[in-house]
Order: sequence, then structure tokens, then C-alpha cells
Amino acid sequence: METTPILKGYNRDVAENYRPISIASAVGKVLESFMNSAVTKHLVFNEMLTSKEHSFRQGKLTETSLLDAYKYVTELVDQRVDVDVVLLDFAQAFDKVHPKRLEIKLHAIGINSAATS
Repeated sequence: METTPILKGYNRDVAENYRPISIASAVGKVLESFMNSAVTKHLVFNEMLTSKEHSFRQGKLTETSLLDAYKYVTELVDQRVDVDVVLLDFAQAFDKVHPKRLEIKLHAIGINSAATS
């Protein structure tokens, strides 16, 4: 798989201002789509996703997640309840996932090579 650096900052001379983008082949994209479908079906079938889970689900988007949060906060404000909001940036969270730990966690919830075959 080829990796292409994409400028994310303003200074082209600083290496940290670039982020790697992987250019996947058509076969890789088809395999990724198949794996996404198989994992999602496993999680839905085993009821491992809550109604609040919006990522990678049919009919649910980042926007619907934000709308749910907005509705919840405005209902609390209407009831004169104090509300604190904490915003976290997970932009690079998946860049720091330890592959072996991920494999162990996936295996623990029943996702392994045998489950996706």
C-alpha cells in the first residue's frame, strides 16, 4: 500500500505539518468493505452496539450523533439544569492503537479470522 504525505499545516518545511494518507488498491478497498460489513453484522447480531453508537451504522452519521447531543443538552438547559460539556479531539487516536491489544480485544468479543470466514 502506498502512503502519500498531505499538508495539514501552513509551513511546508516542518515534517509534523504532514499527515500520511494511504492509497489503497481496488482489491484492498473491496476487502475493507467486506470486513466492515462482516464486523458490523457480528456486532449487531450479538447486540454489542448501543442505540447511541452512530459510527459506521446504516442511517446514522456524525451529524445525527451531534443532533442527539444537542437535543439532550437543550432539554437539560430548558429544565434549568447546569450543563458542562467536555470536547475531546480523537483525531489521531487510531494512530496510537497497539495492534496486538486490538487483536486481543477483538478476539474477546468473538471477532477473529474464523468468525469472519
